[in-house]
Amino acid sequence: MLSLRCIVGDVVRGGLLRRTCLRLPLPPPPLPQLTQRCFLSKGGSGSSARLKLRTRLLVSLLFGGSILAGWRFVYLEKQQRQRQIRLDQLRKVSLGQGTFSLLDQTGRRRTKQDFLGRWVLLYFGFTHCPDICPEELEKLSSAVTTLDQV
Repeated sequence: MLSLRCIVGDVVRGGLLRRTCLRLPLPPPPLPQLTQRCFLSKGGSGSSARLKLRTRLLVSLLFGGSILAGWRFVYLEKQQRQRQIRLDQLRKVSLGQGTFSLLDQTGRRRTKQDFLGRWVLLYFGFTHCPDICPEELEKLSSAVTTLDQV
């Protein structure tokens, strides 16, 4: 049908339609075949592409390993700093250091010098606590019993 119009159009309009019919758009040029090799690397053989893949994996592993090593270093430094701060705090408190002066149950003043060479168990409790104090006193009595056996 198209060829008939071209011929008729050629006769009727002096060949104008025929020329346009002959100028049909050309089919697009064929696209290059995309293969796995094209995606992995540009040109080269399959072993070259595999080598480049191995190189990329090695670089990725080295990069990830260095990030992990850096994180581990920073983590250990932080832990060491926290331990040092804790030791400094305990040194400031210095339990067992210094002197004290307290009143005993008879109203007599007692100091550290009165207890040199003996076990001392100081307990600061409440005057009235029905919940916690009995349990704590039971723990203290078991500690005293254990110390007596030693």
